Amino acid sequence: MSAGPKWPEAWSWAEAHGIDAGVMRAAEGLARRAIGRGHGADGFLRITEILNPR
Repeated sequence: MSAGPKWPEAWSWAEAHGIDAGVMRAAEGLARRAIGRGHGADGFLRITEILNPR
C-alpha cells in the first residue's frame, strides 16, 4: 500500500489549491470498479477492460 494520501485527502488538497478534482474522482471510481471485478492486484491499465468491454 502506498504511503501517499488517500483519495479524499488528495481531492481536498487539490480543491484547496484551486484544482478541479473531477478527474481524480472519476479515476477513483474506475479503480473501485476494477477492484470490484477482482482486478485489485492488477495494474491500473486493467481499467481499459472497464472502459472498453468486449
